[in-house]
Amino acid sequence: MSDREFSDEIGEPTADEEEPEISETLPEGGEEAKKTETDEIVDISDEEMEAYSLIITLGNITKGDLALLLREQSLDDTERILQNLKEREMIVELPGIITRYQAVPPFEGLAQEVSQIGNRIESLRMELKEQIRSASTQVRDALLDLTSGTLETTKSKEAEIRKSKQAGLGRFDSVLVDLRTERESTQADFSTEMSELSSSWSQSSISQLESVLTESTSKLTSFKNEVNAELAGIQSDTKDNLQALNSNLSSAVANQVSNSVSNINNQINNLQEVASSQSDTLTASLTNIENSLQSAIQDSKQESSDSLRKASNELSTNLETTEEQMETSVQETVQSLRKSYDALQTQMVSAIRERNTHEEAIFDRHSQALDDSVASFSSSKDQAVSNMRSSLDSATSEFSSSAKNTIDMISEQTASMNNRVRSLTDSTLDSMQRIASNAVQKSYDTLDGYSTENLEETKQSLVQQEQQIRNAIQTAGTNINTLNRESLDMTTGLLENYRSAITLNLKQTLESANSDLEEVTQETVADLESLAQTMQQEVMGIINRAKSKTKEMSSRATEQMSSSLESHIANIESEMSNHITESRNKHDELTNSIDSRIEVEIASSSDMFEDIRTKMSSSHERFLEKSDQVRRTVLGNLDAKLGEQKESAGSSLDQAVEETNQLLTTLHQSLDESVQKMDNAGKAVSSSLQRSTEQLTQEHQSAKAEFIETTRNELSAESESLIGRIGTLTSEGKTEAQNKANLAMNSFTESLELIQGRSSSEIDNSLLTMESELDTISEELSNELAGARANTKSSFVTATNEIVSLLEETNSVLSEQKTAMQTKVNDTIATSLKGNKARLESGKMAIESSTENIQNEMETAENRLRTAISSAGNQITSKAAAGLSESLESASNTVEELVQNTRRDTEKSYDDLLGHVSSMKASLTNIVQKLEESPMIGLTAETLDEAFAAPAGEEIDATQVAESLSTIWERLGSTEFPGAKKTWNVVTRKAILAHMQDMLSRAKSKVTMILPKAMDIPTEFLKELKSSIGVELVVTESPQLSEKARPIVGRGNIRVRSRSEKDVYACVRDSEEVLLAPATAEDSHTIGFVSEEDGFVRFVMSIVGPIFQARTNLLKAEDL
Repeated sequence: MSDREFSDEIGEPTADEEEPEISETLPEGGEEAKKTETDEIVDISDEEMEAYSLIITLGNITKGDLALLLREQSLDDTERILQNLKEREMIVELPGIITRYQAVPPFEGLAQEVSQIGNRIESLRMELKEQIRSASTQVRDALLDLTSGTLETTKSKEAEIRKSKQAGLGRFDSVLVDLRTERESTQADFSTEMSELSSSWSQSSISQLESVLTESTSKLTSFKNEVNAELAGIQSDTKDNLQALNSNLSSAVANQVSNSVSNINNQINNLQEVASSQSDTLTASLTNIENSLQSAIQDSKQESSDSLRKASNELSTNLETTEEQMETSVQETVQSLRKSYDALQTQMVSAIRERNTHEEAIFDRHSQALDDSVASFSSSKDQAVSNMRSSLDSATSEFSSSAKNTIDMISEQTASMNNRVRSLTDSTLDSMQRIASNAVQKSYDTLDGYSTENLEETKQSLVQQEQQIRNAIQTAGTNINTLNRESLDMTTGLLENYRSAITLNLKQTLESANSDLEEVTQETVADLESLAQTMQQEVMGIINRAKSKTKEMSSRATEQMSSSLESHIANIESEMSNHITESRNKHDELTNSIDSRIEVEIASSSDMFEDIRTKMSSSHERFLEKSDQVRRTVLGNLDAKLGEQKESAGSSLDQAVEETNQLLTTLHQSLDESVQKMDNAGKAVSSSLQRSTEQLTQEHQSAKAEFIETTRNELSAESESLIGRIGTLTSEGKTEAQNKANLAMNSFTESLELIQGRSSSEIDNSLLTMESELDTISEELSNELAGARANTKSSFVTATNEIVSLLEETNSVLSEQKTAMQTKVNDTIATSLKGNKARLESGKMAIESSTENIQNEMETAENRLRTAISSAGNQITSKAAAGLSESLESASNTVEELVQNTRRDTEKSYDDLLGHVSSMKASLTNIVQKLEESPMIGLTAETLDEAFAAPAGEEIDATQVAESLSTIWERLGSTEFPGAKKTWNVVTRKAILAHMQDMLSRAKSKVTMILPKAMDIPTEFLKELKSSIGVELVVTESPQLSEKARPIVGRGNIRVRSRSEKDVYACVRDSEEVLLAPATAEDSHTIGFVSEEDGFVRFVMSIVGPIFQARTNLLKAEDL
């Protein structure tokens, strides 16, 4: 135990503790005070008093430390001061290696003071008894009058509070009725305006759609008529070309037959063989052509089917991807909205929690203020025991203070209730305005979303219809071009076949005629040679001339026939080529015309649909502007009506507060009057008044605690209910957002499925149509080729029969052959015309079918769009009305709930006020009954005598007290305390530095010092230190270090090191004595310890050693 703690344990009295007791010994009549022994002891010089104060403050101190702290005193003066204090027995020396001094209290003076205080207390006790006896009755009468009057006033004011409660609650009921009426009117007005707006928008959209579709139908009809006219022109041109070709062929065949009649008989056999061979070859060629065409058609059909299937799959994949992206976006939006709801809920809950904490803090302050008032009232009772007059004044003051605190507490509760009601009313109206605004804005946003969604769906439907019409027109143009190209190819093929067949036949006829003539010439020459042999020489000359003449005629006939046939063949080929070129040019012109017409129709349809979209966008913008105007009108009406309700509620609250304040003012005035009467009537207070006051305080404290606990429970329940309601609203908001997101996603999915199904159906229909047309073309091609093969075979059979008949009659064969050839050409041309006509009719029917399909699809799209627009308008109206109704209903329910909560809070506040008034009335009634039962306040003469019956006791002997205290001091001084002789405290930074310098002066070999400030270096002392004493000095780095350390750096016995830390004072002397203290911001707060114990010395050296070894830098003269 240290000497400072030793002094605390023995309970040394201080000057502050002795002053009040000494003041009690002063005489009241102005007599001169006698000088006590304590005064004589304290009557010392200022230097001695300063030294004595330092010793008391520090507990114990050495002579050298005290000399440094006194500053102006030398070591000799300090020794003289210490000697004087020892002679006065104010300090004692403590044993040890270093002499230390400790303060001693003045026991003799203390004993005298104790004796005088005892006598004074005894005289005051007897005087107080008589004063309490005379004052108790007067106080009882005054309190009885005061309490009775207050009780009557309280009863009259209770009825007025009940009337104010009924009026305030009635105002809340009227607010609820106005809110319901306003909600119904707002909902009806909004529904009517939305119905009118939706109906006008639907009619406008349908009328625009009808006009556009009518224009499209008329353009499509004109396009069909133009295509039919083009096809009729193609048919007429083809027929004229074939008839011209027939006439040319007929004339050429007639000329050829007339020139070749003489050679037919010789060519019959060769013609039969050639005809049979050509028939087989042509049949095989036609069969190969048919197979290749069928294979090409099947390949084209398969490729087209694969392409359409691939497009359908890609479309499905794109739609699925779009659906996934849309779903992801919707989910992200819903998650963001849920996070916003959670953040809003957290903020609102934290705000409510803060409000609850604030309210509880207010309750705690009120409770603490009331407790302080009660504690002050109790302390005033204790003061009344020592002084009768001050007791009476304090009792009156405390009763007045208690009444004032009660009134203030009621006023604060009323003000708090007013503020809470006003705050709840404002928050309710603000919530009403915010919820109604949000509801209208939500309805407007929903309407905007629905209309925008419907506009986008309509635009998508128009884009789809536009694409369908574009595809139908392109398909029709493609079909027409395909038919045109097929007709061209077929006509060209037939003409080429006719040309090659006729050329081949004519060449074969020419060759056969040449060979026949050659054979006839040879036979004639042989006959003539045989005749020459017979006729011998007489007719040799005639025969030679006839032979040469025959050869000349034969050669000339051959040349004439060849030239004639070649010229005819050249003419036929030229005419055929011209016809083919003209036919190809006309077909190309028709193709270009069809393509240009298709492009014009596509551009026209694109412009038409773009016009539709533009009109719908403008109509949608007008619709949104009108709906926004409706929204602003509704919000303006809501703001105006809520402002009126807010003003009405504020005026009602102001009236209620004014009435309550009037009641409280009246009650306060009554209490002040009663307190004044009590103050004038009463002169003293007794222990019975103390018990009665304590009982009243306890009852009031119990009522206060019950009221605060009830209010806190109600506030907690209200807060939890509001937090639960916020959680419910947040959950409903998140659920509603999720449901709407799911509804929108389902609608979007249904639209995608409808689009996918429609596209798949259209692709399947296109595939079926294409396959049907390809099958029809394949069948027609097969039929044509079969007919061609049959015609070829029949032609060759007819030729064979004609050759057989030519064996019988040469002349009839030529005419029959001519007739048969002409008939064959006519039949072939007729067949070609029929085929072309059938194909043109088929193309025409296909165009008409495509046109009818387009018209049907446009009518279907028109009906669908008409239905969609009508349903969208109705849906927008119904959903907007439902959304507004739901929002208004939710807002109204919330507002009604808030109003009901406010009403309940107001009613509870009135009930609490009435309960408090009732509690006060019961307390006053109880006080009146107790005051009427006894002539004194809870006190009788017997209890008063019993309370003051104890004798005063023996007089205190001051000498005995002083001897007892001295004996105790001597026993404590002779007691050995472990460590007290070798370890002690050093207080303040100045004392620590002084002791470190004292350790330097007592050093024998080595001193180690650590200083946190360069200004603390004892430079002058170190300069004069003996060279035999080594010093290790460690100082924290600072700008002043160079200036303070320069004079001592470089000395052989002193080494200066620097470090960055600034945390400790430390000093080690000769490994025998250590000092350790932390560096603090305030010098007066610095406390260190000094020890000569080996354990402490080793411990401190273990701290100081690492600082030198690892964390310091040695300073040299050149560094400074």
